[in-house]
Amino acid sequence: MGFIEDLKKTKEGRKALERERVLFEAAEHIAIAMEENKLNKTELAQLLGTHKSYITQLLDGTENMTLAKVSDVLFELNRQFTIRVNDLEITSEEVMEIHTPSDHWAKPDFGWKPNPAPPAFAQGTVLEAA
Repeated sequence: MGFIEDLKKTKEGRKALERERVLFEAAEHIAIAMEENKLNKTELAQLLGTHKSYITQLLDGTENMTLAKVSDVLFELNRQFTIRVNDLEITSEEVMEIHTPSDHWAKPDFGWKPNPAPPAFAQGTVLEAA
């Protein structure tokens, strides 16, 4: 068995995998928005009144990315932060996709699909930059 399969055996392991998926997806949306706005890390840092190293840490996952930080960064990139909550449905293949680098910030297809008929209260979005 591999590392991912071992993590998926415990609740704490599955929680850690989900946390990494969310952080990775948020960083990808930020990177995509930076590219679309033709901004580099230094320019985004100037807009946020911070240092390039802070942007690097957000993008590589070493900085604790709170919802407030994500919202602030996306605001400067003229993006709106939205959340959708779905039931957990994750396969080991999807987890492996998350940890495979994408082509130069190309938007990856994670294959996350909502349940066929989620209850009305479960409608929304999963970390999408509109």
